[in-house]
Amino acid sequence: LLLALGLESCQDTRVGNALIKGLSGGQKRRLSIGLALAKKPAVLLCDEPTSGLDAASAAAVMRLLKEASERLGTAVVCTLHQPSPSVFARLDLALVLSGGRPAYYGAVCELSSFLSSVGRPVPQHTSVADFMLDAVNADFASREEVDALLAAWDSLCLGEQWHEHSLRLRGLSLPPSSGASTSSFEVAEIVRDSSLQSHLQTINTLPAVVGHQGAQGVGAGRALLVLMRRHSLLVLRDPALYLARIISFLLLGSFFAGLYVDSRSRVQEQLFNREFLQWWISNLAPAFGVLPLLGAAMDAPTVRRELRSGMYNPSAYALVRMLIQLPMMFVLAAASLTPVFAIGGWHWSAFPLHMVVTAATLWAFESLSQACSLLAHPVIGLLAFVNIWFTSLLMNGFLLPAANIIWPFRILTYVLPLRWSVRANAYTLFHDTPLYDGAASCNTTGLSWSDVATCPDSGFVCEPAVARQLCWGQTGAQILDSLAATFDVYGTNDVLALALGIICANATLLQLLHLHKLRASVRAGATELPKVASDPLDVRAGKRMVPPATVRRSVTKRSLTERSALRAEENGFRAELQRAINAIRNGVSDTGSGKPTKSYEWVQAMSRVGGV
Repeated sequence: LLLALGLESCQDTRVGNALIKGLSGGQKRRLSIGLALAKKPAVLLCDEPTSGLDAASAAAVMRLLKEASERLGTAVVCTLHQPSPSVFARLDLALVLSGGRPAYYGAVCELSSFLSSVGRPVPQHTSVADFMLDAVNADFASREEVDALLAAWDSLCLGEQWHEHSLRLRGLSLPPSSGASTSSFEVAEIVRDSSLQSHLQTINTLPAVVGHQGAQGVGAGRALLVLMRRHSLLVLRDPALYLARIISFLLLGSFFAGLYVDSRSRVQEQLFNREFLQWWISNLAPAFGVLPLLGAAMDAPTVRRELRSGMYNPSAYALVRMLIQLPMMFVLAAASLTPVFAIGGWHWSAFPLHMVVTAATLWAFESLSQACSLLAHPVIGLLAFVNIWFTSLLMNGFLLPAANIIWPFRILTYVLPLRWSVRANAYTLFHDTPLYDGAASCNTTGLSWSDVATCPDSGFVCEPAVARQLCWGQTGAQILDSLAATFDVYGTNDVLALALGIICANATLLQLLHLHKLRASVRAGATELPKVASDPLDVRAGKRMVPPATVRRSVTKRSLTERSALRAEENGFRAELQRAINAIRNGVSDTGSGKPTKSYEWVQAMSRVGGV
């Protein structure tokens, strides 16, 4: 495939993206065709496979598609807007459209003859494809000439020549014009052909949905290993996933720790600055989830396409993403906290628990970015993420007390993760850490300034030089009590387990939402096969034959009555088809007129039942 597609010279080159230079546009187009052919598909749909390619590359691509059609039995359908003569010559059949109406359908080699038959011969040394496209382009040719060409095709389809034309497309012969018995009809090969009988036997065994059927022939364990290896390589190769955030978190922690560097001093005047530094890091780090959101939004079309083609299961994809995310969340948490602990003078005994809470919070917002990446447009996903993050920031109990938020919006205060992240991190920051200067318990021996007649309810007093509003306490419990008196996000109770539970519950629900949206996108893009397929070649007078409405309805939406009616309709259809076949076998035909009988027409139409 690499050699046939002209990709051998760049087989070790990364595909690339907006940040990494990789393959050119033409090479990416050829690579996408190679990925499709590697699966040996039964049907390959190519939307402008030669656009953006030079003449040699376009010819090579069409040569490969032709070989795939002949060697693999793949039906290749292409849309081409301006095919070169070499590209056009490799096609077997061509359908030319003008304004949604067919202007020609048939063998490529007969297009020139058709144009001559309608009084539009192709000049010498002129490409047939170019001439035909110019003739049906109403923007540059007169409307009357285009309508005349379309009318000529309509008259061909509606006349008796259609039978000959239709049979010739299938490699069959037309019955003799007069005097011959039915037994001499070569159309009897249709009856003897096992393909028709095969269609009749398997028409009801076709799957209702094509697309979401899992990786064929690959076990779940093997699929997980392949996906794990693939996404592990992406982590190393794509800086937008984690490397950019690791660097950003190091800079973020260093910047804010530098701003509040005076909070290293364990004195009353710097206690609030120390907590404010913790508040900034706890709230701003999750906002960097917008970076993976944009990357996931750009990858979403590829993921949907791979899922719909059955390359892997949505559950396997979601599980692998989560297994890679979890350890990386701890790496990101360490990157954001290490500068703060080092520069801000935080006690290192609090680092492990602080990292666990931060990693859980980052995972929750990573899951949010995944769910938002599957929205209709990346901008909508970005706005949804920022709005949810800001709502969580606004209602975490620091800027706006929960008591001041009306119901039912108050519930967001207790459900969204940032409130619990701030509270748990504050608890780990101040609990069981060394005492802070400038405050002491009432009537402490040896401290004259602590001798007071009436001890405050807080149980401690501060040095006379410390302003009353800056007196927070000596121990972690006293500091948390003082903070809780002003901000309802804080408290002295150990809520670490509860906080982790709520944060992880947010992440889990968002992961399940992401999986649900993946499955929904696969179902939405799947192709439903009707019980009786229409004839794709019947394009007479710009129309196409379609099955009855009851056949085209989704199987999952049919009621019991509808299913019974549909079953009766199909049984009648089969009985009529069998009568038509028996009529041919019994030699019933209108030999006097030389025209095919109605039964013959039935066989012509029904021989294509089940074909897509």
